[in-house]
Amino acid sequence: MRNWYAVGDRKLKALIVAITRIFKKSRLTLNFDQINQPVRTIQAESKRVYKLLAEKNRDAFLDLGLLVYMEAYAEAKPNIPKSEILTKSKKAISGKWLDGLQSEYNPVTKYVYVTEAERKRARFFESLVADAESKQRREMENDYRAAENAWIRQTRQAMIDIEDRAAVTAYKDAGVHKVRWISQQDDKVCKECGRLDGLIFAIDAVPDKPHYNCRCTIEPVTDE
Repeated sequence: MRNWYAVGDRKLKALIVAITRIFKKSRLTLNFDQINQPVRTIQAESKRVYKLLAEKNRDAFLDLGLLVYMEAYAEAKPNIPKSEILTKSKKAISGKWLDGLQSEYNPVTKYVYVTEAERKRARFFESLVADAESKQRREMENDYRAAENAWIRQTRQAMIDIEDRAAVTAYKDAGVHKVRWISQQDDKVCKECGRLDGLIFAIDAVPDKPHYNCRCTIEPVTDE
């Protein structure tokens, strides 16, 4: 297992803790014991929450992207000094790079990351307003749980996308022209991932992941 997947798992666990803390603090801020909150207060709070979530994710995504790039580049070019790879990684994995990735339509998730993030915030706000107006305290609690779980799902998939794109970016920069699809080769592998296992693709023609939470990866082909 590549180190970047282990690091990605640790970063995700840390993010989940931070995400849970943000939503918990927001519940206290709105004070459900005094449920008649003005709509503008709920709207402002929803924007504050999702701004914090986006900032936490962005920092973690860039850190992960840098790590993956460095390891993938070193995998393709093992004799290049680490300091040189670090310099390359900082140029390649930038805020602009991340913004570009998250502004693209994703054929796996079937949404654009930034658009979906705003959609989730709007759903959260609308649900809170509706339940506050009807004085449904328990339903407001459920709104928070649903919003938290939805954000965690989006974050988990986004981290997979970051890992994949950063690896491909590094391989291209290292002059790799072909890659091999690698499945986990266990009893959890789906038929489509099993079919792709071992196949070689041009670096610009790697198939999209077949499904959410796909554990497949690619490796550089340097001997052909």
